[in-house]
Amino acid sequence: MTKDSVIKQLLTTLILAFSLSLSNYVIACGLLPGYKLSKGVSWGELCDFNEGLASAQKDGKYGFIDKQANIIVPFSYDFTAEFSEGLAIVKKDEHHGYINKKNQVIIPIIYDDVRPFSEGKAAVEYEGKWGVINDTGELTIPYQFDEIRYFSEGLAPVRKDELWGYIDSSGKTVVPLNYLNAGSFHNGLAVVAKENGYGMINKDNKIIVPTEYDMPIFIGNYYIDTFKFVKGNNFYYFDSNGDRLAVSSYLDTIPEVILDRQISIQ
Repeated sequence: MTKDSVIKQLLTTLILAFSLSLSNYVIACGLLPGYKLSKGVSWGELCDFNEGLASAQKDGKYGFIDKQANIIVPFSYDFTAEFSEGLAIVKKDEHHGYINKKNQVIIPIIYDDVRPFSEGKAAVEYEGKWGVINDTGELTIPYQFDEIRYFSEGLAPVRKDELWGYIDSSGKTVVPLNYLNAGSFHNGLAVVAKENGYGMINKDNKIIVPTEYDMPIFIGNYYIDTFKFVKGNNFYYFDSNGDRLAVSSYLDTIPEVILDRQISIQ
């Protein structure tokens, strides 16, 4: 057997092993041990439980199941998204609304598009423009934006034409709409983009990390006060003050100074 054929066989074995482990994960996907999906039922888009229920589908229609694979919301919708703050997005006949866990329609299925509830509010699109409703369906911010993302730490990214900024819960613009892209705030910081690239701002619209990087890299909550960006062939690490902690190439291991900031998981 040649060296190339050995390598090829090894890669094939690794791919099959990975596929099998992934397949097993997808089949279980958060169900309690000993339970499995009923015949003909498959997972929804995320294969994940939120607030005790997960989106699932059968014969092209969506509903919700619990962790024992019991059908809690019948398969009667064209699409369902995960529960958030007690309400889930559902779609019927090209329109969206919200139901509770008893399958009661809490907010009418009348919207062109919607976002999940966050901080008691949800962005909704109606007749081509976006506004914000509360959990009773009352319109609290008029339909005036071309796009709105979800609220986090009291602020939501909004877009008019091609530019993004941020509004507060009253609809007041607190960060001017002059960015090409804008993410949600977490721990007082948000990723934004300008012509030269990505960086980070705080809620006062102060640039914390210069907008000059190719893209941000999500590293979760595994490192204390650490943010990662890519530029060219290098990774750049920053803290929440914008101080550069380290630089490494794609081929380097994670710098020691960053490993020292890793959160231990017991």
